[in-house]
Amino acid sequence: MTIFNMPVYARLKEEIDAGRLGKLKMIQAPFGSYKDPDPSNRFFNPDLGGGALLDIGTYAVSFARFFMTDTPEVTFSSMKPFSTGVDEQSVTILQNPADEMASVTLTFQAKMPKTGIVAFEEGYITVDEYPRADKAVIHFRDGTNEVIEDGDSSQALNYEIANMIKAIDGEIKGSIHLTTDVIDVLDQMQAFWEQQ
Repeated sequence: MTIFNMPVYARLKEEIDAGRLGKLKMIQAPFGSYKDPDPSNRFFNPDLGGGALLDIGTYAVSFARFFMTDTPEVTFSSMKPFSTGVDEQSVTILQNPADEMASVTLTFQAKMPKTGIVAFEEGYITVDEYPRADKAVIHFRDGTNEVIEDGDSSQALNYEIANMIKAIDGEIKGSIHLTTDVIDVLDQMQAFWEQQ
């Protein structure tokens, strides 16, 4: 997952861990992409793992999970199906034991900006094009802003490979725990939809 490996996210984590922003309160993770409504296309074909959740949804949920200090649970999720039965769009609310909340909004039938927002007591972070971001802005409550830049979005796969090698060699802790949390959230979302 590129989000767990892009250098700008490590820099943001340093700023957060230093206490400059206070307690995390809320996260917004939208991802919208317009796909031609073709039932035979993999995006809408249930036999090919179609639907927004298993495609773009992994990025949105990973963005939220990266910043949350504890494993989230799905407290609500609603989905509108495409004619083939796969999820065309959805809205989901996550919450964890630290009372941090996140909204994840997905669609395959409307373009939305991939701008993630992470709100704290003392300010908020905006990350444009968050799946492979190399820049973020911290907006402090006093009205000042700080730009954080690190990495190169065109090198996203290389960062993943480098970190995987470091994790195998024991040089760093890998992000497997985050990945398993994301998979669990995706499963919870689908379980909500089965009840609709």
